[in-house]
Amino acid sequence: MTCQRSAEAAALLRKSQRYLASHKAERAVALLRQAVDLCSVDNRFQLERSMYWLAIALIRLGRNPLAIKSFANARHLVPHGKSAAMYKRLTNDYGMPKSSCCDQDDYQAFFSIQVRRYLVTVPGGKFATRPEMDTVLQMIAGTWLEFKRLHDIAAIECGKKVKLYEGIRIQFPQLRLSTYSKCRIFALKAYKASPEFAMHKRVCMPWETDTV
Repeated sequence: MTCQRSAEAAALLRKSQRYLASHKAERAVALLRQAVDLCSVDNRFQLERSMYWLAIALIRLGRNPLAIKSFANARHLVPHGKSAAMYKRLTNDYGMPKSSCCDQDDYQAFFSIQVRRYLVTVPGGKFATRPEMDTVLQMIAGTWLEFKRLHDIAAIECGKKVKLYEGIRIQFPQLRLSTYSKCRIFALKAYKASPEFAMHKRVCMPWETDTV
């Protein structure tokens, strides 16, 4: 049975590669997901190869974050394989897609922590309207600029930076006036940094975890 599944996975991989060569990445992704499901964890080289090509197909579709997750999972199967090399090439020290510069990498990590922290507090875990999103993003950007003014983090390693980011608690206002009638939203006219942050620079807060 295992040999049969392995043969089916290999056939799907070959077919998906033909789709990729024909610029039909969507079809390739569908087949590669099937191939990954068929691969046995005992055959780690075949599984890593299928996940590698799945990531390549996702990149063709512009789905880089999902591709990076696929590379990240595959590199644990074959630590010195192609997936590991591509993961290192595409990600920064935070394990996120590389930006144009280190400062942007730092901001993206800070932003990811803070926006996730806000979204876990609202129904559905996502923004309801553009004004709500704009307000939250402006507050995060303003807090980042204040943080950068007070801290020189250029020489700090990423693990310690993440702990600093986690320790900053932005006092988001209650943007949703009601949980009924599509959650009415009001926009802030201006953002002012919280007095607590301005005085103490950082406030400890438990880390909220998250979970291709």
